Amino acid sequence: PEIWSQNLPYDQKMAINLGPDGGRGFNPLTGLMEAMSRHPAAAAEFFIENLREDTNNDGIVTLLDGDSRGKDAQSVVDYMLDKKPTDDWYDTTADSGPALGQKAMGNALEAAVTGRVPGDDDAPPVRH
Repeated sequence: PEIWSQNLPYDQKMAINLGPDGGRGFNPLTGLMEAMSRHPAAAAEFFIENLREDTNNDGIVTLLDGDSRGKDAQSVVDYMLDKKPTDDWYDTTADSGPALGQKAMGNALEAAVTGRVPGDDDAPPVRH
């Protein structure tokens, strides 16, 4: 889990996220959750998928691989919700706040559950 913070560029001005909002873009899981929050159908599919491991040893985890149920297995949801907000210190900016990853995760879950992009109050309600 610390691979992203331990491999930061030496020049901290080299932010990957070029948008005015959000963090620096160094944590790919935060970026993945932000992408999911903008695509409710993809977010819903993502969150219903079982955690899998590369059981056929082809180097790629796909639906053909078996479910992972070991004690150390952790889904993206568990990882994002279990970590402390300060764990993303390397990815935050003065404007983003400390809980950047958890906020992105919450937005992705909201999109998955509601079928709407978070904050889009003008979108028609989705029938459940």
